[in-house]
Amino acid sequence: MEENKILKMSIQQLERSVTTLDQAHNDLEQYGQGSVLRFAESLLPGPGQSENVNAVVSNVGKLIGVDVKREDISLCHRLP
Repeated sequence: MEENKILKMSIQQLERSVTTLDQAHNDLEQYGQGSVLRFAESLLPGPGQSENVNAVVSNVGKLIGVDVKREDISLCHRLP
């Protein structure tokens, strides 16, 4: 009877772990499937210049006739 209790507790713990890992996996999938734009190095500020990557995205949008607002950008960063 005691062994049965221990096994049930172990199953519950594993189920919680699976739920947590499933959520983390879903979060990563959503991040990976987002809209991605990659800009050439020449469009970014040079050494010593202030860098605002959100502004770079907005400016590139203006160049091609697209109005990009701050709320349109979910995540913006420079790749290493």
